[in-house]
Amino acid sequence: MAPRRGGGGYSSGSSSSCYYCTETTYLPGYNWQYPTSTALFALNVILLIVLIACMVLTRRFKWIRERGTDKLRNSGYFTATLFMFLSTLLQVIFSALGESEVAVTYLVYIGYIIKEIFWTIASVLIVAIIARTIAEDVGALSQKIATFGIAFLWTISIIVLGFSIALYAEYIAMGGAEYIATMGYIYSSIIWASYLFAFTLFLCGLAVFAVLKRRSMGSLLMLIIVIPSLFLKSLLELVTEANNN
Repeated sequence: MAPRRGGGGYSSGSSSSCYYCTETTYLPGYNWQYPTSTALFALNVILLIVLIACMVLTRRFKWIRERGTDKLRNSGYFTATLFMFLSTLLQVIFSALGESEVAVTYLVYIGYIIKEIFWTIASVLIVAIIARTIAEDVGALSQKIATFGIAFLWTISIIVLGFSIALYAEYIAMGGAEYIATMGYIYSSIIWASYLFAFTLFLCGLAVFAVLKRRSMGSLLMLIIVIPSLFLKSLLELVTEANNN
């Protein structure tokens, strides 16, 4: 979710004024000297190209939208990809600013807030579309469970987003985050990553059952390509949160 900010500790101030709005600061970076950060920057640039291709595919190829009456999939594919593209684009910009050691003001964290909003909506939409597609091939009970699971994921995501916004807002206003916002974000992020991993395992089992019950091309693609990708993504999220916290 939100990137970790180094140094500074917790702010003990209680001022509500935007004292640090025009103060200059530097985003985390290594002046392009750290191979890992440079590689991540390159991967994000490649991801931007892939996401552009995905947006083109979702608008031009009807086989992606197997059931034209499903409004979630019809609009969700493109919306999720667009929001993920915008989030990744902002991440690339922030990474470039940090690596180039460009001086910015604390108002730059408004951009981080926007990035988090895009990322949250895109992440939940992607999981919701995958869950809905798989559940439709299994049965009504699975659809109800998947719907409840997605609703709970939305709830956790909104909580994490709220703490993230509070965190960045405090950086803008006070130059540092309060203990409550910081710890709330950390713990809610761990819960989010853990739940996403568990829900992905449920979808894996559901995908196997869907293929056995109805051997459609959509179910097979979900099992072979989409579900493993989602599993890897959720596992990386869980490992990242555990490592950072």
